[in-house]
Amino acid sequence: MKVSAESVPEPPRPGMFSNAVVRGDRFWTSGMHAGGPEGPVGGDDPYLQAQETFRRVVELVRACGAEPEDVTVLRVYLTDVADKAAVGRARSEVFSGEMPCSTLVGVAALVDGASIAIFLTHDGNVHAISNYDPCAQASVLARGIVGTRGDDPVVDRLLRGAHGIGGEIGHLTVDPNGPRCGCGNDGCLEVFASGTALERIA
Repeated sequence: MKVSAESVPEPPRPGMFSNAVVRGDRFWTSGMHAGGPEGPVGGDDPYLQAQETFRRVVELVRACGAEPEDVTVLRVYLTDVADKAAVGRARSEVFSGEMPCSTLVGVAALVDGASIAIFLTHDGNVHAISNYDPCAQASVLARGIVGTRGDDPVVDRLLRGAHGIGGEIGHLTVDPNGPRCGCGNDGCLEVFASGTALERIA
């Protein structure tokens, strides 16, 4: 089921992607950032951008019928890793106690001029970084080879893979002789490092 939150901007065009989805007792959100029609909320201040980004994440989480403490995994993308302290400060205002697992990644560019993008998953399934392709005038929802055309970031080609899951980091092969994954491949990262993998080992 698609889920929306009134105070979180919807994708710019119908049929692009959903901000959040609920399936059974699980929920997923797309990457959130502070971008808007007039530029990023908070301007160039990474702390204010992070506050707005986390606000959008929390609004979507609650729209899915959950609370911040139900979040298990965060992925934070920064165009300047030196901003990590500001992001950590904003994160600590949202999460406390048993913190979610978190990974911080430095990237060359983010959509709408934002400096910070955050998305969460229930089971470690990495959906996408919202890379903006100025030629297609669209955000692409899969990993790609990112370069520049003039001063604009552009995705040269999408890495979809033979079965359309090339954009999911959990389906990278880490051990060709490893256990069979649900996708049909052997030795995917998901069979070693995911919530279901830990449950199986335990």
